[in-house]
Amino acid sequence: MLGGNPYNSDGNKSFYIAVIGEDGVLSWEAEGELYAEVNAVAAYPQGLILAGDKTGSDQTQAFARCYSYTGDLLWEHGYDLGGFSEFDCVTSLADGYIFGGTHWPMETPQCGLLIRTDLLGNEMWRKLIPPEEGYQQVYILSVLGRNNGSIVAAGLSVLDNAPRNTNDALAILLSSDGVVSDYAFYGKPEQNHEEINRIFQNQDNALRFYGRCYGDDYDGVCHFGFPPVNLDD
Repeated sequence: MLGGNPYNSDGNKSFYIAVIGEDGVLSWEAEGELYAEVNAVAAYPQGLILAGDKTGSDQTQAFARCYSYTGDLLWEHGYDLGGFSEFDCVTSLADGYIFGGTHWPMETPQCGLLIRTDLLGNEMWRKLIPPEEGYQQVYILSVLGRNNGSIVAAGLSVLDNAPRNTNDALAILLSSDGVVSDYAFYGKPEQNHEEINRIFQNQDNALRFYGRCYGDDYDGVCHFGFPPVNLDD
């Protein structure tokens, strides 16, 4: 599957995806409605999951859609919290999904957003992750369901009053029902911008984070991996 969020002739974005078979022949394609953008895609036995943002009752709402491998729309849901909301990542659990992203209600700081659903995308619970003291924004860019039932979300958090919105990489540990139990911030020496884009779990349940970092001049972007850690410890 490939795709993106191209501009149309009017200068507005909408998503486009194409699924290509093993023989290289186009199997099917789908185009989103105006202003609907996809930020995360994933392939699971239940189908192909698309997640992103589209027009909401106020500004934007997060949405998720599931397609069969033959292109049939199996289900779709919008998650309209008011203000600006979007999904940027998704992971599959045995009995559903966890979607991660951001929510900005405009009158309060931008929070990280986690929504737990069943296999048909019906919301089971949602969690807003507000910035910790000294920070002003939270972005959830990756999420993982662990073997022990806990959930790890990761991304970045923007510091208060920092030059050019300096940010630290952020990892958050939650229980299976969305209760936050631990925060962890990570940085790299002589770099002002760090973020975590991927989370993996080793066989011994230790976590490995991968991301990128760069300085204020945006030169020399580097990708990094942290040694395995246990947030539970």
